[in-house]
Amino acid sequence: MAWLLDWAECASADGQYLCYICTAISINLLLAVAIGYRFARWPCVVLFFRLRGYVERKLGRKWRRNRRARQRDRQLDVDEKVKYDAFVSFSSHDEAWVMGELALSLDRQGHPTLHHHGTSGMR
Repeated sequence: MAWLLDWAECASADGQYLCYICTAISINLLLAVAIGYRFARWPCVVLFFRLRGYVERKLGRKWRRNRRARQRDRQLDVDEKVKYDAFVSFSSHDEAWVMGELALSLDRQGHPTLHHHGTSGMR
């Protein structure tokens, strides 16, 4: 370690010493990451998934219960707003079939429908 301090005293500027220290730290950090990736990659992956499973077991029940309750409330809100079971959009060429067969069949089965009469640009 003495050689490091001797070099720092010989350096003409503090900026050079700072660059040297930052470069040395960066190289050591890069080397540590490379060695860690080579030897500890799979144990880290396994540890990650084990911790994830633990957290999901502890917090997941509450989270799923709250999520299901929110979905149930949202579904009730949607059910209250729904007035029709089907929306039928059709061209004027298909009007006879839609109004004659499809709409009557759906009405007989108890499904209220909303009809949208579209116009075709082709004549």
